[in-house]
Order: sequence, then C-alpha cells, then structure tokens
Amino acid sequence: MSNIFNLENPFWSFLSKLVDGFWLMILWYLNLIPAYIGYKVMGGSDGLMNILQGGNAVALIVYLAVMLVLTFTLGPATTAFFYVAQKMVVDQEGNITKQFFHSYKENFRQASILWLIMLGVGAVLFFNLWFYRMASQGVNQKLGIFVFFILVILWVYLMTLQFIFPVQSKFANPIKNTIKFSLVLSLQKFGWTLVMMIVFTAVISIGLFVMVPVLLFAPGIITFIDARIVQHIFEPYIQQIQENPDQSVTMAEVEARVKEEKRAAKEAEKAEKEEK
Repeated sequence: MSNIFNLENPFWSFLSKLVDGFWLMILWYLNLIPAYIGYKVMGGSDGLMNILQGGNAVALIVYLAVMLVLTFTLGPATTAFFYVAQKMVVDQEGNITKQFFHSYKENFRQASILWLIMLGVGAVLFFNLWFYRMASQGVNQKLGIFVFFILVILWVYLMTLQFIFPVQSKFANPIKNTIKFSLVLSLQKFGWTLVMMIVFTAVISIGLFVMVPVLLFAPGIITFIDARIVQHIFEPYIQQIQENPDQSVTMAEVEARVKEEKRAAKEAEKAEKEEK
C-alpha cells in the first residue's frame, strides 16, 4: 500500500513528466501570443483566405512579412522546448522553468536568426507555389517543371527543419554549420527523418480532421517523440564531444571521428567473420 504513495512509483513518475510536459507547452505557447494577436488583427482565417483567393501578391508578401516578425521568438522557445525535452527523455531534467529559460536566453540570438531564416525560406517557397498556381492557365509543361523543382526544394527544406532546433539546443555551432549539419543528418538518417515527418503530419491531421483538441497538445506530442529520436541520433556525437572536451573541436571534426569509428567497427567485424 505504501508503494502507491512512493514518488518513485512509475505511475507518479509518469504523471510528473506529464505535468512537466504540459507546463513546457504553456511556456512555448506564451511566445505564440504576439503572432496570434497579429493573425486576429489581420482578419484571422477569413483574412488569409481573402488574400490567397484574391490574387493580391503584395498583400500576401506583407502578411507573410508581418507574421515572420511576430513569430521570431518561437525560435528560442522551440530550441528551449527541445533542450528540456531531451533531458526529460533520459531522466536528467531538473527545474523545468529554470532550464527552459536558461536555454531560451543562451540561444536567443542564434535561434531567432535561424527561425527567421527557415521561416523566411518557407514563406518564399509557399509564395512561389501560390503565385504560379494563380498565374497558371490550363496545362503548362514549363510551369509543371518549375513547380516540381520547388516541391523538391520544399522536401529538402522540411527534412532539414526536423533537425534545426534540436541541433541548436544540443550543440554550439555557427548558424551556417547548424544548418549544414541538420541537412547532413536528415540525409544520413533518412529513415528517422521520414518517421519524424510522418509523426508531424499524423498528429496535425488527427487534430484537423478527427479530434480538434489534439491540436492543443500537438507541440508537446511532436516535440517529445522527436526528442527521443534525436537523442538516439545525437548519442555518438555527444560521446565524441565528452571524450574530447576541447572547446575548439568543430561539428565537422566530430562527424569525421564518428564516421571513422563506424568504419573501423565495420572493418573489425569483417575481419572477425573472415577469421571464422
């Protein structure tokens, strides 16, 4: 009976993480308030649909630019969310609020710039698809080729986006290296990247078409599933950094060492099989 009230009991441990996860979502949602206010001021969904259907390119550019500015704090907020979530999945979390704002403050400048870059690229891709859809008349082969090209870029963009903020939350890198490393990881770990994209699509789709309340918890569900995946992916890189605590080590060097270790392991396994 006393076991029920033991805080180390799996039930209470799970409940504690659930509450912490919910609190993390609230901290993240606070950074969404300026964007939500801007969205409502600009007419909400009706205002956006009027712009999209009206074919006013200037209005759409202004709309996207305003939303880009109003959401820039989501960069450090998302980074901080991943920072704490990755600690939680390996039971290393402490004071959730303190850790969230520690990461938020530490990554504010770089994560904000990364958000503006990634959201800006996404806005440009969206605008191009919208513009050529509005401009198209009937079947246009050249237009089809261009749209296909944009969709390929969009796919690579979405793959890279899966890792941008988890990487930023875990490793100290210049902005260019963070983007490059995220792209490389998304290609090297394509299977996991695909899983992360499917999880995102599935959760949002369930929220939109099956159970609307799911949308409220979508940031937490997606982030914690992704955090468990990236924690597994990051493990060899973290191990290399811990074994080589020299601050001058770069992610490129860490990546090279991880590749060398994998190559050596494969060669050792091959040699062992040949001996048998």
